[in-house]
Amino acid sequence: MRPLKRFTQICMLSVAFALSACLTTSNNLDSSDKPPEKKNADVFQPTPNKLAGFTKKRPSRNATKKTGMPLKPISLAQIVGQNKKTLTKILGPPSFKRSDHPAEIWRYHDKACLLDIYLYQPLKGEGANKPLVNYIEARTIRGPRAETLQCLNIIRHRFVKSKFS
Repeated sequence: MRPLKRFTQICMLSVAFALSACLTTSNNLDSSDKPPEKKNADVFQPTPNKLAGFTKKRPSRNATKKTGMPLKPISLAQIVGQNKKTLTKILGPPSFKRSDHPAEIWRYHDKACLLDIYLYQPLKGEGANKPLVNYIEARTIRGPRAETLQCLNIIRHRFVKSKFS
């Protein structure tokens, strides 16, 4: 009979120990939905906008630091027909370049998409020796086609943001 009594005591102590771990460390054991009362209500609490160093406002998502104006989206027509120099001013340097005569391919890379820009030399006229943008294609990182205009503006926004930061 003695071993059974000893076993019961050990079980009871184990349960008591396990339940004691569930208690909170605070003195407030009230489980109602009413908000807790403020202690030290007479102590000065500054509002967040009065804290030291909190003088700058966050810029909006599409704003540039230079003008504060939102970045206007560009169209494909603004890119097609441009030379390398102008293209670099608009989108920055490409992530990858490949030259397959008569074409030159510039690739811009972002987390969201890949943008391939194909430059060809014009057949006749002025600047026949300078390649111009002829075709633009966008695809996702995994390979399927993506919305070209959206990808173009993502790449441009990233370039402008890096240029002014």
